[in-house]
Amino acid sequence: MPGQPGKVPGKEPNHIGITCELDRPPTTSVRHLVREVLADCSGVMVDDAVLVADELVTNALRHGQAPRICRLTVLHHPRRLRIEVDDESW
Repeated sequence: MPGQPGKVPGKEPNHIGITCELDRPPTTSVRHLVREVLADCSGVMVDDAVLVADELVTNALRHGQAPRICRLTVLHHPRRLRIEVDDESW
């Protein structure tokens, strides 16, 4: 799987992060990663998170320039999901 789970550098131990290069895998891989990251989280709207990630990734692929990267970060206390998509267009 293209994602690389682990502690996000510079973050507290209650953060788990995954980074995925968007120029290699299809967007379905990002959707699967979001579902995997949220599998143990209760109270999170998984379908909404998948939709948001899919929209951000699609926009980066359509309008951005390589390299493109998606980062998913789960904060456990309080429980949050952060979705970031970067590209070189700016």
